[in-house]
Formats: sequence, C-alpha cells, structure tokens
Amino acid sequence: MAALLGGAELAVLWVAACGLPLDGLAVAEDASLAEGGGDTAAADAGADSNDDTGPSAPCTLDAACLGTLPAGWQPVVVTDAGCGADFDAATLLVNPRVGEGGCACGACQLVGSFSCGGAVAISGGDGCNDPTLVTVAAGACMSAGAGAQHVEAHPPGATGTVGCFVPNDAGAGVTTDLLTLCIPGCGADYCGSSPRCILSAGGIACPAGFTLVAQAGTGADPGCPSCPCEAGPPGPCGGTVTVFGSAGCGDSGGVATYPVGTCNSFSTSNNYNSLIVDLVPPEASCSVPSTTPSPADASLVGVQTICCQ
Repeated sequence: MAALLGGAELAVLWVAACGLPLDGLAVAEDASLAEGGGDTAAADAGADSNDDTGPSAPCTLDAACLGTLPAGWQPVVVTDAGCGADFDAATLLVNPRVGEGGCACGACQLVGSFSCGGAVAISGGDGCNDPTLVTVAAGACMSAGAGAQHVEAHPPGATGTVGCFVPNDAGAGVTTDLLTLCIPGCGADYCGSSPRCILSAGGIACPAGFTLVAQAGTGADPGCPSCPCEAGPPGPCGGTVTVFGSAGCGDSGGVATYPVGTCNSFSTSNNYNSLIVDLVPPEASCSVPSTTPSPADASLVGVQTICCQ
C-alpha cells in the first residue's frame, strides 16, 4: 500500500484501536482500506444467508508495550528503512514549503464590459453655445426641430460593471518531504519494532507518555497570496453624429459626420434638419498595481498527528 493515507482509510485502520486495551487488539484477518470503516459486524449480519464461509475471524495485534491508548490512536512505526513482514507501507507528507517560483500570477482576465445608451443632448446655434437644441436617442433618425448650422452631440457616461481576475497558481507550487509509516498487520512484531509510534487524525496533543514527532498530511497547499489586478475607470462614450440637410436622414440636402463631443459647422447658410447619433462604449481594461504581494504560507491538508515513545 504505497499510497497516501486518506481520512477514510485511516478511519478503517483505527477501528481496531478505538478504546480497546492494547494487550489484545482485535484486527480482522482481511482488514482493508475500504471507504467507510463502519460497523463490520452489522455488515456481516446482512450478508447472504447462503454464504457458508461467514465473517473473517479476528486476529490479535500484540501492542501491549503501548499500554492503554485513548480512542482514535493507531499503532504505527516510522521508518526510512522499509517495512518488515506483516507491515503495510503508507506515505504522508511533511515540511511543506514554497521556494522561488512556487507562487506566480497568471494574466489579468477581464470580466464584464461597458455600454453606452440613453438620451444624447444636441447643441447648436452660436458656436454650439445656445441651449440644448434637441435630445435624441442613440441609433435612431431624429428630427432636429428648428435645426441649426452648428452641431455638437454630448454623449452620456458609460454604464456597466467591469472587474478583473488573475489566477495565483501559475507557479511550481508547494514542495514537501515524504514520511513513510509502517502499519502493523495481525502477525506483525509491533513491540519488537523501533521507534514505536501512534497516529491520529487532526492536529491534536499526544497522549501521556508520548512525544510529538511530526504533524503530517495527506496533501499540501502552497498558500499563495491573491494576485492584485484592478479594473480601470470607464472612459467617455465615443461615436459619431451625422447630420442631414433633409428631414428624413436622406442625402438630398447634404450630409456630414462628426465625432461626438466636438463642435462643428454644418453650413454657413443652411440648417440641418435631421440627425443620427451612433455611440461606441469605451474599452474596458485591467492593470496590475505596483504593490508587493504578501509571502506564501504553505500548509498541510488532511493533517495527521504522529507521536512516539
């Protein structure tokens, strides 16, 4: 079993150690790392009544050298020399750390856009300084009323919500060291092993008579800080205003097109009589502020506590 121990797997391994005296831990001969680890007696009772083999007979793990453990602690051996007969090997992670290049920011990603719409005020008259000549809707042919020789379209401000997002997982991630545990089976000489240790889920205190050796995990999180990325403010709406000498936006009386927000003279002698305003929303943008991100804070996940005599 050269694999990471998950929480459900450890729960099964701990079934034998939950509150039973360790001078005779009952362990099923066919104990496995199946998901769950519930009431095996109840499961056996629900088996096919025609099955003559019946449930596997329990065996006894000799762990009297440990004394009586609190519930939830599993006897293990910590080693880097390989596991002996009747022991299964399992691997946990220790010493999580993030080195140079472990955390990095991806590219800023734009979310949302701006739009332009609504009423557009049109100025005319004396150098576009007369009161509003007419208010029109963008994109539609509108009458200029009495008309004028000068024209300026005053576009509304842009609307819409724009945000920016940047992933913080573009780096190499977290580095860890491996810790090998040997899980004793029924016939294992546990008390003849060294060092003799116990294992429990969570970051908890060791029982009396044991010393903390390590807190290990089934995984690791690099703890990379969030990456800054800010949306720029909306610029003004752009676009054009097209004025027509005719009343129905036709080209029979002269046509001229100007940028919105500028004052222009259509004619020195004739008024325009209709117009169309076409608006263009400003581009949305993201930028990275010149700030120093906080350092990474690597940590273990699926924490397990290992204590030894």
